[in-house]
Formats: sequence, C-alpha cells, structure tokens
Amino acid sequence: MLTNSELKKNARQTLRGNWQRAIKLTIVPVILGLISWGYLYGNFKWPSNSFFVDQPSLSFTIVSVALSIGVMYTLLDWVRDKDVINQSLPAHVFGLSINTMLALLVQALFMSFVILIGSLLIVPGVIFWLMFSQSVYIYKDQHEADPNMNVWSGVINSVSLSESMMIGHKWELFKLKLSFLGWLLLSIATFGIGFIWLAPYYQLTVTGYYVALAAENREQIPQHA
Repeated sequence: MLTNSELKKNARQTLRGNWQRAIKLTIVPVILGLISWGYLYGNFKWPSNSFFVDQPSLSFTIVSVALSIGVMYTLLDWVRDKDVINQSLPAHVFGLSINTMLALLVQALFMSFVILIGSLLIVPGVIFWLMFSQSVYIYKDQHEADPNMNVWSGVINSVSLSESMMIGHKWELFKLKLSFLGWLLLSIATFGIGFIWLAPYYQLTVTGYYVALAAENREQIPQHA
C-alpha cells in the first residue's frame, strides 16, 4: 500500500498543469456546500420568493451530493486514465444514470442510518464512516463490470465489500484524512476560498487511496486498464 506522502505526491503530479480544469470540475459542489453550511450555521438568507425557501439547506445539500458523486467518478477515471481530464467534463459529471443515482441514494440512506446510530458514540461513528468509505467507488466499478446489476444487490455488495476491504486499513485512512486538517483550517480561515484548491487535491488523494486499495483486492474488485 502506498504511504500518505506517496498518495499526496501522486495527486499533486496529476494536478500539475491541470489545476484550472480540476477546479472547474470541483468548484460547483464546493460552492453549494458552502451555501448549505451558511444556512445552517451562518446568517445567509435566501430571497423570500425563492423556490428553495422552505428547505434551502436540504435542497443545496442534495444537489451538492449528486454533483459530488459525479465528480468522484470523474476523478476515479482521471486517476486511472490521465486523458480523461481533456475530455468533455459535463459528459462525465452529469452522465450518471437514473439506476446509478437510485442505488447511490439507497446506499447513502443506509450508511447515514448506520453512521447516525454509531454517532451516538463518537468513536463508533468514525469507525462506521471509515468502514463504508469505499462503497461509492466500489459501486461504480461493479456497475461498469455489470451494467444490468440489480440496484439493491449492488448496494449490498458495495457496502459489504467496503467493510471487508477496510479491515486493517481504517486507521491508515483516518491518518490520511487527518493529514489535511491544516489545509481545512486554512480554508475555513480564508472564508472558504481555500476550498477551491483543497477540494481537488483532497479528492484526488483519497481517490488514489481507493485505486491502491482496489489493486490489493483484485479478486473482489473488477480491474480497469
């Protein structure tokens, strides 16, 4: 398994000369997430005649999550094929099928419930979060290997495989995520501006982690050229 330093170095190498495209790819979910955060914890208000006035935070969160999944999948393709970033980004970001979105919604609801139960105690909540952290990536690989895969079985398989793959790796991933704490605090200190650069750097790093982990589990995860 690659070290944290190696994963970060690979992410920076991928971004070299491609920062502008990477920022364009990740900036919309970042902006929507900041607006949602502003509604929850700040004094940001939406005009009273807005369609989203009743549940603005929820609306922005749902759209942000949907776009984030598309971004995650594009970044996964990018890590595996450096030419992907030169292709039409909207086709990748918005190319999620209804079947895939439904499966990911079911998956998100399931994991949210488990994590919510675990969050009653902080440590179990973090463990659950790390345990299921690879399931969204796994679902993509499994769905591409078998496009006719049943939605429910795909969700169950991806969650189960994530749990299995993360055995012995949860502390490793936790340290990787924790290593971005300084960047996170700096982004907050700059009123969210820093997230423009942090988002692609962080997401490419954790995506690279999945690719490395999947390579160690070739018998379970469909391999891609």
